[in-house]
Amino acid sequence: MAVRWRAVLRELAGLGVGARVRESLTRRVLGMPPGPAVLAAFIVDGEDEPTVFQMPGACRTEMVVRAALPRILPVLAWLQHQPPYVLAVVGRDGADIEIHPGGTAPMVVRTVTAPVGDGATRTRDRRGRHRHPGQDGWERTGSCVADVLKDQLVGGRTRLLLLAGDPRALHAVDQGLPGSMRHQVSVRYVPGGRGQDGTWHRGGLNVQQQLRAWVDEQNRRVLRRIGEGRDANGWVAEGASATLEALAHGRVRVLVVVNDAEDRRTAWFVPGGAEASMTLPATGSAGLHRRAALADVAVRAAILTGAEIRIVEPDTVDAPAEGIGALCRFGG
Repeated sequence: MAVRWRAVLRELAGLGVGARVRESLTRRVLGMPPGPAVLAAFIVDGEDEPTVFQMPGACRTEMVVRAALPRILPVLAWLQHQPPYVLAVVGRDGADIEIHPGGTAPMVVRTVTAPVGDGATRTRDRRGRHRHPGQDGWERTGSCVADVLKDQLVGGRTRLLLLAGDPRALHAVDQGLPGSMRHQVSVRYVPGGRGQDGTWHRGGLNVQQQLRAWVDEQNRRVLRRIGEGRDANGWVAEGASATLEALAHGRVRVLVVVNDAEDRRTAWFVPGGAEASMTLPATGSAGLHRRAALADVAVRAAILTGAEIRIVEPDTVDAPAEGIGALCRFGG
């Protein structure tokens, strides 16, 4: 670690980063809790305090870049695999609900305890048929958990719900979730649950595997729509020039960028605006333009115009031509 960090500091010094900033960055890095996490640091000219945060689960070698725009594509690729989601582990008498806001935000845990029913409802259903003594317990738990999940999910940012636990209680949860929520939230069932002593059996949950599968599914859906809309009169932009033009005019709804570390292409942008192009205009605001990596210029324009951003890897099937493309809000 010490040898690698000294190499990073030498690269920073070679890029003109002052001693005070390097010392501040070293304090921040050495003060981070130990663990298998990549660190992201951003340094702004004229400021002594860098922004530093951990990216647990990220996997990449050191990269030191000085540019007109921050190199945030690796950060966005990592954030894409840390989406907001809810994990509910349900048993007969209650549930533990983990609420993950996404990114670096800490999770919140809610414990749900099912209300106790009376003796009459435990033995017969509404038609007078005899029931299993524990059936109402599962239904009460499922109904209670479903109410909590509805409050958390309907109308919010979360688009993924993971459910684990007793199948009978999960069936009751499923029955209690409104059909309209299914259009907003993807529900996945995972193995694992709570034991008789209330402890979690986490061995089979494979939450990270579920998250990766869901993210890949979202990416495939966008790529499929790009493929279907290529001849739809401007509803798809593909290739560097066409995509930047659509971004500059605020037409892009979803930007797709291939996360290629070997991509050396650059593009032009104007500070304070969403203007972006592959070539420097000969007239107009040409004197205001600055140059940066193509992906960074595209991502900046997408953020400024409120477009969603999807990052895919270089070997992704049906990736857009030239490694960049978009679904548009309206035709050209």
